[in-house]
Amino acid sequence: MLNRLARYQPILRLIRKYRPSSLIEIGSGSKGIGEFCSAKFVGVDIAFEGNAVPHINLVQASGAKLPFRDNSFEMAICMDVLEHVEPSSRGQVIQEALRVASRFVVIGFPAGNPAQDSDLKLIAWCKQKKASVPGWLDEHMRFPFPEEAQVVSSLTPGLTFLHLGNENLWLHRIICKWELHPSVLMRRCAYMFAYRLRFLSGFILSLVNFPPYYRALFIVHKVPVRR
Repeated sequence: MLNRLARYQPILRLIRKYRPSSLIEIGSGSKGIGEFCSAKFVGVDIAFEGNAVPHINLVQASGAKLPFRDNSFEMAICMDVLEHVEPSSRGQVIQEALRVASRFVVIGFPAGNPAQDSDLKLIAWCKQKKASVPGWLDEHMRFPFPEEAQVVSSLTPGLTFLHLGNENLWLHRIICKWELHPSVLMRRCAYMFAYRLRFLSGFILSLVNFPPYYRALFIVHKVPVRR
């Protein structure tokens, strides 16, 4: 909900600005960016759970071996995926995203020990409150979180990229506590802010996007930006 809106906020701005003609999201699940964007897109994942948004074309595949030709999409998105992938395969996922995109690649991930320590505190809070620990949060403990330098080394030499921080570390944990809270009322309030008051929530999230960051974001330009 709000956590996912914070994750996708900078990408939504990028889509509004450049209006890519085709879009693929690697590790999208059944909704992905389609929760907040009405544009048609291809969503790739190894499994899909829950109801899919109507404007997604689901393709079951590994992010390390995409079944598409080179430059099949104008933009590729890979958000909060690398931390779920074995470290030895992360470079291949990045290279595949770069291969299938003709203009833009957006890669975002919880970065390094600070983000993983924050998630450990969130798990401890869930257990203290007797709230369910979601599967994605459990998975965050399987492998060390990606480091920004490791991602830079996996990018094709010569590509232009913009490196940003995304979502304040402390705020991320607060938002997740709100959404995972055992109180139904608290969860409903989080839902209302994410979907019913989205413009207000997006504005507030943009104001509090300051370091230390939970997530690192790389916007890679494969060709010069003309729009």
